[in-house]
Amino acid sequence: MKSNLLSGFLIFIAGVMVPLTVALNSRVGQELRNPLLGAAAVPIVGSVFMILLLTLLRPPLPSWENFTAVPWYAWLGGAMVTTYFIILIFNAPRVGLGFAVSLVVTGQLAVSSMIDHFGLFGLPVAPFSWGRFAGAIFIISGVALLKFF
Repeated sequence: MKSNLLSGFLIFIAGVMVPLTVALNSRVGQELRNPLLGAAAVPIVGSVFMILLLTLLRPPLPSWENFTAVPWYAWLGGAMVTTYFIILIFNAPRVGLGFAVSLVVTGQLAVSSMIDHFGLFGLPVAPFSWGRFAGAIFIISGVALLKFF
C-alpha cells in the first residue's frame, strides 16, 4: 500500500511537470525567437541530464544482445516524446495551456484505455468497464468546459 501511494505521488509529480515543461520550453522558444529551438531543448537538455544521472548512478550496461532484442517499434518512444513537445510548444500558446493539457490528458486516456484493455506491449490487461467509461466522459466534459467557459 505504501509503495502504491509513493508511486501515485510520483506519477502526480510527473503530471505536474508536463505543463511546466511546455511553459518553460515555450519561453525558451520565445527568447530564441524560434519555437522549434524551444522544443529542441527537451531532448538536448534531457540527454545531458540522463548522461549525468547515468554517470552518477552507474547502472550495469546491457549487452548488445539486450539492445537487439528490443523490438524496433519500441525505439519510437523517444521520437514520440519529442514530437509531443513540438506539437505542444507550437500550439499551447495559441489555445491556452489549460486547454492544451486537458486535450493531452484526453488523448492519453483514450490510448491508455485501449492499451490496458488489450494488454498491448506486454502490459497487464485491465478491461474497459462502465466505470472507466464514466471517467472518460467526465474528463471529456471537463475539456469542453475548459474550452467554452
